[in-house]
Amino acid sequence: MKQIEYETKLTTAIAFCATLAWFVLIYWRISRKPSVLLRAVVLSSGGVMLCWILLATLWMPWANYSKSYAGIAVEMAQKMPEKMSCISSNVSGAQRASFAFFGNVRFEKLGGESCQYLLIKDNVPKRHRPKAPERYEGKKLVWEGHRPSDREERFRLYYAGNPQK
Repeated sequence: MKQIEYETKLTTAIAFCATLAWFVLIYWRISRKPSVLLRAVVLSSGGVMLCWILLATLWMPWANYSKSYAGIAVEMAQKMPEKMSCISSNVSGAQRASFAFFGNVRFEKLGGESCQYLLIKDNVPKRHRPKAPERYEGKKLVWEGHRPSDREERFRLYYAGNPQK
């Protein structure tokens, strides 16, 4: 959490400095009374650069949060009492990598061991989605989640043992 606060303060400071630099550029170009052609080029290119910097510093973290699997991977990992257990799943390789990286969980190996956890992904629109079954293939539902920006994708985690949480 401290890392996120630090990044937020840093990006806000960068955005503030870029805006301040834009105002300094405007003052400098107007006070020098340059030719009209040169003034327009400098001011417009400076304005475009300011827009890109503000977009990258203020809006990109929000867009990244809504599209990233980081939040649900951490949330899912917290519902796993046994951290070293493996997970069998039907999710794609890229999604497995995201869950493994952000949630620090491990997935079954090819032709490997029998896993106590089962992660299932389905793509059903929220308004047509049935309630998740409490049991699936003898495993009990311990967690259900989705990314904030995705209304169709849903993940469910089932556990073969007795869930402690």
